[in-house]
Amino acid sequence: MGLRRLLAPLAAGAPARVFAVCGRGGRARLDRLRLDPRVDVVASPRAASILVIVGALPEGLRAPARMLHDMLPAPRATVWWSPVSDSSDLSVFPGALAIGDDEDPAEMLSRTQAALFRGEHSSEPDLGRDIDPAPWRGVGPYGQGGKGMTGGVPYGRPLAERAPDRDGLELDQLAVRIGPFFPPFPPGLLLELGLQGDVIQTATLGENAFAGGEGRGPAPASDAGPVVRALSEPVPIAELELARARHHLRWLAGALVVHGLDALGRR
Repeated sequence: MGLRRLLAPLAAGAPARVFAVCGRGGRARLDRLRLDPRVDVVASPRAASILVIVGALPEGLRAPARMLHDMLPAPRATVWWSPVSDSSDLSVFPGALAIGDDEDPAEMLSRTQAALFRGEHSSEPDLGRDIDPAPWRGVGPYGQGGKGMTGGVPYGRPLAERAPDRDGLELDQLAVRIGPFFPPFPPGLLLELGLQGDVIQTATLGENAFAGGEGRGPAPASDAGPVVRALSEPVPIAELELARARHHLRWLAGALVVHGLDALGRR
């Protein structure tokens, strides 16, 4: 406890480490948040102190977001940065804090993290149900969840099934699901992969809650970019070209981060 009291003030002064979930109308806000030196948007909930929901979250993505919440280590908090009209969505995360329209988001996130580390703000409990995380326990002759050596899902993990590869051989193919909040992917994208070693043999898109029309309407007018506004009102060509250039730069920055070049991506 003495060491913790000694390190708490140092940790409280560090940039707020957040894992961001981008909802409807949240992309522009999240882009601004990534550029603020007071905030460190991390690639894994395991490395975050705060789960920040940016924008309105469709119904189909709320359960996965609650699962992400429980992956954050304690002490942890949830912050919702969304239009006032969506404040009722806060019930999805009991105890979540809301960022007001006239509030500095980065300052609020930094203040929240400091309060967590100093013990001034209580860490949030798990949101998932208190159930046995291993429903396979006791199944099979050895209680490993399978039948013999190959049947079922031993220890809760599906076994790789054999499938033909590009060389005409029969090799093990492992089913892997990625998404819907994998940071390099667009929000809501769910990908079902069939992997043989480091080779992707099959790829299937899952349902996307945004593409299905879920959510609470279009993005707020304050967050709508010039391309969206151009659908209903005249927009100068120069403004559209600047938006296009910024879009390409954001894409390039994201690609650099995926390659481990975070500092260059931020630059």
